[in-house]
Amino acid sequence: MIIVSSLPESHKDWFDQVARDYFLELIPTIGNLPPGFLDPLFSDTSYDVKMIVADEECVGFAIIKRHEVVSELAEFCVLPMFRNRGVGAIAAKKCFEENPGHWTLGVAGSLPGTARFWDSILPKIDTLEELEQTAPTLEGQSHGYTFFVRHSK
Repeated sequence: MIIVSSLPESHKDWFDQVARDYFLELIPTIGNLPPGFLDPLFSDTSYDVKMIVADEECVGFAIIKRHEVVSELAEFCVLPMFRNRGVGAIAAKKCFEENPGHWTLGVAGSLPGTARFWDSILPKIDTLEELEQTAPTLEGQSHGYTFFVRHSK
């Protein structure tokens, strides 16, 4: 069973370490990030930090940024040892369906598996409509996506 829920206070230290490892994998030149570098996300109500749990084990996280008319999947990470097991596809779908409406996401260009993942799963999510591949909006992205998520039945 895969659960996606808001990150509890008790897991902030876990998140801090996992997020630092994630950013080092994503941007190897970033160097060591200080503990607590993402703490401001927890006081900014436009962000929702999600924890991904599979079989009662923390396996990843998602950071959702809510803009005025669109939600953005700002970051999405499944720990390397849990990848290629279907966890990410289910977790992403749960993130989207929890927040119906317009969405955007950027696809990192530094990890080839990232593009394969998003290019493969997005067209298969049955509540997604108006899926369009877009040009990158940030340096380091290969491309992006915009889409609409309708309420699930």
